[in-house]
Amino acid sequence: MQIRFRDRTFDLEAGESVLEGLLRAGEKISNSCRSGACQSCLLRCLEGELPKASQAGLRPRARAAGLFLSCQCRPQGSLSIADASDALAGASRFQLELVERDFLAPSIFRLRFKATGMPAFLGGQFIALEKPDGLARSYSIASLANEDLIELHVRQIPDGRMSGFLADELNIGETLQAEGPRGDCTYEAGKLDQGLFLVGVGTGMAPLWAVLRSALAVGHRGPINVLQAGLTPDRLYLLEELRELAARHDNLTSSTVVKEDPKSLAAEDCVVGDLFELLRKLAPEPRGQRIFLCGDPNLVNQLRREFFLSGAALDDILGDPFAPAVET
Repeated sequence: MQIRFRDRTFDLEAGESVLEGLLRAGEKISNSCRSGACQSCLLRCLEGELPKASQAGLRPRARAAGLFLSCQCRPQGSLSIADASDALAGASRFQLELVERDFLAPSIFRLRFKATGMPAFLGGQFIALEKPDGLARSYSIASLANEDLIELHVRQIPDGRMSGFLADELNIGETLQAEGPRGDCTYEAGKLDQGLFLVGVGTGMAPLWAVLRSALAVGHRGPINVLQAGLTPDRLYLLEELRELAARHDNLTSSTVVKEDPKSLAAEDCVVGDLFELLRKLAPEPRGQRIFLCGDPNLVNQLRREFFLSGAALDDILGDPFAPAVET
């Protein structure tokens, strides 16, 4: 079958995804995990029938706009497709200038950028950063729209092409191209009495940091429970900031849990044990609550199922899976 894209026509090989075919043909397409979790390879269908798997996990507005995951799209017929950036309001290309970089944990660092030409966004959405060689990776926005700088949290991965570049090669004052914002993992104003439950693993705390502060900024009255999880305490961060917020807001509770607890890395007020057991104690009746789940995609999917089976409505469960990139 044939794919029509950017005034060119491509033939897909048997079993090949749209993403694989376009990359093979030399087209530059943002991509990362290639498992359908990160959503950085979104394209838009203009004509043709999309396989159901290519829109799995997308919000209704995105599906209605014809967006699909090109890494998961293995069509049975020809398609006419386009870039996704103009399909959802606000998505565009813009420039970021690095202003500040500091480490929040041994393997997690914070970047703050000055943005030029960036459209309006909501805290918790994500943007794609692009290296000069075209490599792109998506990161959630940890800052709020009324703040001067765009804040991202990045986990430094051994031999990671993007995280290594952002940690060691990008200098203060240098610029990057970016695209976005996208994503629905954001605070919905107008439901001030609804309970909120936020679960973050690793840098999954980045969008939750923005969601939490967005809720507090508008005077959210319902109970807010934040749970941060990690393999070991050195994977946790923003602990002091969370304690300070909890001390100022009676409706906020912050907890941490780790699977392992080396004595040299012991963390104050940190539970050592199973994440799911702790969740059942903290949220035995999640019905009616708004749930935010961010981090490892396998864990996010397990948590989504756990909350759903415990009574939470699917429409009230927002997930932002952080899938690892496939290095090629």
